[in-house]
Amino acid sequence: MGMNAYKMCVFDQENFQGRCMEITNECMNVCDMGMDRVRSLRVDCGPCFVGYEQMNFLPRWDSWSNCQKNDYLLSFRPSDPEKHKICLFEVGEVGSIMVSCGSWVGYQFPGYRGSQYLLEKGEYRHFNEFGARHPQFQSVRRIRDMQWHQHGCYTLSSK
Repeated sequence: MGMNAYKMCVFDQENFQGRCMEITNECMNVCDMGMDRVRSLRVDCGPCFVGYEQMNFLPRWDSWSNCQKNDYLLSFRPSDPEKHKICLFEVGEVGSIMVSCGSWVGYQFPGYRGSQYLLEKGEYRHFNEFGARHPQFQSVRRIRDMQWHQHGCYTLSSK
């Protein structure tokens, strides 16, 4: 299969138990496909998927910020691991973000700690648009496929 082929098996119970369904492209709502939730999954082919706690590719911000835990997913979207670009605009703090391509996770504190924020293609003109309660945003990393990026080492551009 080529680099752009995607295949994931999702299960409605933990530990790959229960009903199984195959996903080969984006899935806005597993309920539309006859499954009430996904509690475990196995990616068989493809760079990577981003999973969401709500339908229509919406994250549950309170679960990302560790206020609430969630043990299931309702929608999935393949992500291209080769194309990633993000611009952060600041005046002493991150004021806005523009994601040109790829999927990213932003963190409240340095070293990938604290509240987490899912950032996908689009413009975030204010910190509350990506689910933050305040503009503290001190580290960011891209969602990537470990098969292709084993060490996660990236160089900064000189621009």
